[in-house]
Amino acid sequence: MSGEDTWSVPVLIKYNRDQLAMINKEGGSPFPLTTTSKFDYIYASYSGKIYRSKVHPTLTALVDHAYQPKIKEERIVQVTVANEEQLIAPQENRTALVIGNGAYIESKLRNPVNDAQRITTELKQAGFNVITLTDVNLEGMKEAIRQFGDELRSKPGVGLFYYAGHGLQNDGINYLVPTDANIQRQYDIEDECMRVDRVLRMMELYGNPMNIVILDACRNNPFFSKFRSLEKGLAQPETAPTGSIIAFATAPGKTASDGDGENGLYTEELIKAIRIPGIKIEEIFKRVRIGVQEKTGGLQSPWENSSLVGDFYFYKK
Repeated sequence: MSGEDTWSVPVLIKYNRDQLAMINKEGGSPFPLTTTSKFDYIYASYSGKIYRSKVHPTLTALVDHAYQPKIKEERIVQVTVANEEQLIAPQENRTALVIGNGAYIESKLRNPVNDAQRITTELKQAGFNVITLTDVNLEGMKEAIRQFGDELRSKPGVGLFYYAGHGLQNDGINYLVPTDANIQRQYDIEDECMRVDRVLRMMELYGNPMNIVILDACRNNPFFSKFRSLEKGLAQPETAPTGSIIAFATAPGKTASDGDGENGLYTEELIKAIRIPGIKIEEIFKRVRIGVQEKTGGLQSPWENSSLVGDFYFYKK
């Protein structure tokens, strides 16, 4: 699927008897399907695997260009997913820490907890062992990073840290804001919030070979108006440990949309891109950037800082 435009497809799936038995036994159902602009294959994510099925000519005729990207209307079509070709996540050690904070004393956020839960589901499907916390205080965040670090030290491989919630920068240092933060003065920030580089220093100390840090933490926050000397958004980090990529929901010094639906805009686009098999992590974030820019009219532009020396795929073909 390399180089193809992809998007979510509203499809009603018709299963054969064996597939229905498998789904009922495991107690779930596939995620929405993805296809390419050529509409030659459809892809369904289910139970940690991606299934690919060739599109039958009669189905192509039935939809009749319904999936051209600029056409907004939804169509429902019947598809029989049979004789699947499994696309399985690589078998390296994969560990993730996911945090979503929304229940703040000031300026509650609607979407971070939903974002964390959806990202957790996606990562588990992609073969990650996931530690997930929502609406957590400062000590809880620190303890989770210790647990995350212990896992990476004992099982080195791919380490992924995802955070959704309030974040801020002070004197060029990025901080993540726990739900119990009591910031009355600007000098409280250092004591009441958690530095982002705490995660990066842990990854570097343990020499984990592949590290992915995703920060959907640039939503506008109440502290900017309280302390006029604060700059908006997050700061560009000076360095990233070798073998790391740090992804921001928007460019340094800018703020991001919390989204109008159940999830933040950045996370919605990230989930779409993760589900596409056979593309490298850099291409995933490129697709996220394009999607977010299009939906915000260029007002929000996700950004990455990379020192990767190897390749990473959520799913390989």
